[in-house]
Amino acid sequence: MEQGKAAIEQKVAQLTQDKTNLMLAVTDMYEQNLVLEEKNKNVMLAMTDLYEMVLPLLPDEGGTL
Repeated sequence: MEQGKAAIEQKVAQLTQDKTNLMLAVTDMYEQNLVLEEKNKNVMLAMTDLYEMVLPLLPDEGGTL
């Protein structure tokens, strides 16, 4: 009986560690996603700036450069 209890306690400890590792991994992924979102925002702002610089150079009737 005592051996079974020890095995269960060991399994609970392992599952608790696994849960902690999973939570840390999810947190890390969330933080990486925030960085990527910031980079994406910066790219979109740069594209908007470029568009605003090129727009006055385009012909009024939808021609090409």
